[in-house]
Amino acid sequence: MEKVSAALCIPTFERSDMVEEFLVESSGYYLEAGMDIYFYDGSGDTKTEEIVHKYQEGRRIFYIKRPAEYNIYMILQGFGFQREYDFICLFGDAVRYTKEAVETIVSNLKLEYDMVCIDGSGLSKTGTRTFSEPREFMRECAWRVDYLGATFINWHTMLKDVDWNYYDEKYRKMQSNVLHHSMMYWTRARELSHFCALNLALEKGQEDWSPLKKSSVWYQNHFFRLLCEIWVETIECLPGYSEGDKQNAILKTGELCYMKNAKQFLVYRRQGFYSFRSVMKYWHVWKKVTCVPRWKLCLLSWVPRLCLDVVKIPMKTRLERFCRSHGRVIIYGAAFWGRAYAEYFEQRGIAYDGFCSTRRKPGKYEFCGRPIYIFEEIKQGLDENVGIVVAIEHAQDVIAMLQREMDQRHFFYDPDLGKELRYQLGYQNGVL
Repeated sequence: MEKVSAALCIPTFERSDMVEEFLVESSGYYLEAGMDIYFYDGSGDTKTEEIVHKYQEGRRIFYIKRPAEYNIYMILQGFGFQREYDFICLFGDAVRYTKEAVETIVSNLKLEYDMVCIDGSGLSKTGTRTFSEPREFMRECAWRVDYLGATFINWHTMLKDVDWNYYDEKYRKMQSNVLHHSMMYWTRARELSHFCALNLALEKGQEDWSPLKKSSVWYQNHFFRLLCEIWVETIECLPGYSEGDKQNAILKTGELCYMKNAKQFLVYRRQGFYSFRSVMKYWHVWKKVTCVPRWKLCLLSWVPRLCLDVVKIPMKTRLERFCRSHGRVIIYGAAFWGRAYAEYFEQRGIAYDGFCSTRRKPGKYEFCGRPIYIFEEIKQGLDENVGIVVAIEHAQDVIAMLQREMDQRHFFYDPDLGKELRYQLGYQNGVL
């Protein structure tokens, strides 16, 4: 079977550090799999351009400066492409897949599919399955398809011979252009005489964010507007879908991602962008986007933010007591959470020796300016003076291994604390 061609199209804006981290850590996975990489840069400076040029020699990595008239449909029409592709993916500059995930994705890009939706969130029970009806696919997967980095689109069926003037005119009056690609996908799917899509569920831990991704001011200022206005309007305006289909798709986004329970609203309360004003502004929308009753939303909006901060103090105290009781501290995990622990230690003046990992990427010997050890390298030197702080979200296998190799008093693991530190340091995925 002939291998299909694919392109990652990455819009970016003043995130040169994140672009470089992607090029160093992740780009090789896609290039080895035969994908081309395009950066569409809207930055006011030349940092991103310089970084892309630094790494693109002899590699299929391309830089395009976004023109003043730029919109997402320009990419879908092939703006700046060096050749024609079978699939293209609008890709977020902070999205990260493991090498195994990329290999799985590439092996499932088949021309029989009009859309391939990648679900590495672990949130949905849909699993890997094919869909032959756009309505069912929209009900089950609309919450995921709008993510940049989650959907590969078949160029030949979905993007060729498209009346782009129709889409420009149809969606120009929308509140925001952040979901124009999603609207186009669902409208176009209904236009095809035959439709086939794949929802591809990845294994847990195969999808992640860049360790440099932090919560933006835009995210905080527009969070509820995006979910309660733009997302609702996006789905409700789609032609060819029943009201039941649309309501199911809208509610699923809230249930799976952002508003599934009261605890998540407390997170937003603590972050400072959920208040009683928010409750009243979207009073008639809440039933569409969440199953949390409105009376409870009111109560949550009145919880003092200071109280939510105070309840987190004991877990930090336990961590600091553990570190100060050991002469040598090593952080187990040189990635997403490891960076958060390292930054916290620097802030608090807690000394640590470096990082530890089960295996090390080829050529990667340092992280955050400290050495990365393989556990086998330090195992023989473990004694009561050495304390290991586990900084991995899904750490069951690591914990089991440490329990075999050392006394439980000499390693520290608190899954809630990792999230708390990321929240405290301004990273987007911090939760209560």
